[in-house]
Amino acid sequence: MKKNFKDYLRIIFKNFYIVLLLMILTGTFTAFYVNKLSNKYDIKSIIMLDYEGSYNYEELQTYVKYLKTNDILEKVKTNKNLDMSVKELNKNTNIKLIKNTNLIQINIKDSDPILAVDLSNELVSVFSSEIKSIHEDLNIYIIETPSVYNANTLSLDSALMVSLSISFVLGIILALLFGSDNVNIKNHEDIKKYLDLKSLGIIPNDNGNDKKKKSNKTSINMISNSSSITAEAYRMVRTNLDFLDLKVVNFTSTSVGEGKSETISNIALSFSMIGKKVLLIDCDLRKPKIHKNFNLNRALGLTDILIYNRVSEYKNVVQEFKIPNKEYKIDVISAGSKVSNPSEILSSTRFKELISRVSDDYDLVLIDCPPVSLMTDAVIVSKVSTGTAYVIEYDRFSSSAINKCIEQLKDINANILGGIITKMDVNKQKKLYGDQYEQYYSNYIS
Repeated sequence: MKKNFKDYLRIIFKNFYIVLLLMILTGTFTAFYVNKLSNKYDIKSIIMLDYEGSYNYEELQTYVKYLKTNDILEKVKTNKNLDMSVKELNKNTNIKLIKNTNLIQINIKDSDPILAVDLSNELVSVFSSEIKSIHEDLNIYIIETPSVYNANTLSLDSALMVSLSISFVLGIILALLFGSDNVNIKNHEDIKKYLDLKSLGIIPNDNGNDKKKKSNKTSINMISNSSSITAEAYRMVRTNLDFLDLKVVNFTSTSVGEGKSETISNIALSFSMIGKKVLLIDCDLRKPKIHKNFNLNRALGLTDILIYNRVSEYKNVVQEFKIPNKEYKIDVISAGSKVSNPSEILSSTRFKELISRVSDDYDLVLIDCPPVSLMTDAVIVSKVSTGTAYVIEYDRFSSSAINKCIEQLKDINANILGGIITKMDVNKQKKLYGDQYEQYYSNYIS
């Protein structure tokens, strides 16, 4: 899938936590580092060692090392009554021999330049008195008095500006390279772009009301409000499915609660309204809902037909549902008696035989299946169906989660007809499409 500028922006915003985390870490480290170095003055002084005879490099190096021994530094610390430890004083003191000379450079760092000068002078004084006891002929001269050689004037504001700018750019690069590219499916374009499926339609919540969604109560809009936008959306799904001219269509989803059973119930009724002879079968044997949607009896249904080998007599368990005050009706086969092995029952040759028989007797057979992510039942039923409609709840699951389920169906060469988005938030879509949202969602033809 070729990405455009908007796609890159979406990835950046979706993974902006990477940018923020990097900026926070970088800013914290920069502030700590600058604060640690803040007002650290580097005091430099130079002394000369003079004694009779030739200058031996190794001997001069010995004096350099002696200057920084713990004994010398301990006396400096004691004489100056310092709060810092000898270890810290050693860390802030740097002594080196100037190449090809008998000059020794002393650098002492401290946030207090006056103290640093005192420490430099005291170090030379202690060294001079101590070395005289060892080498009486050695003379020590101060060539350069202690002075501020360098001061760290690094501004915290400027340091933070530079480091945060760099981390911001680096964070964006990391977000684009390693950030998640998942999107939650919300519209027709998302179905086509991220799932590579046709869009069969989008079903909005009734009047944009989320109460139904929270209560999980089923609405048969084709009966209760056949002139509503929701009912019109079901008609559009019907039109797209009818155009495909298939005999057996099963409905599945990614997970529970996406409105699958409600959708297939309304679609079945909408087909009966155009004169189709429709049979609705509940194959969600673990959590059946079709009989509840139409206030029918669950007993004596699909499982009873298959367990007792009553395929040839299946019509004895078919229940009829008529739309009140209308001539339209659909036939329903409920889930039937509870069983412990639904997958095995649906995999049986008896189930295949039943589907073959009912497809001859009806214009259209619609099958309600469990979600793909929870069990294999939907995959099994898809093998004997001529098409599979995939129900997707608006803005609930990422494209990657849905695609994993779709891949299971593709693995058995299921004919995936397209996706149906349910529970669309009308109020949010109004902001995107304005007054024409109704036309956009009810009159879309894939």
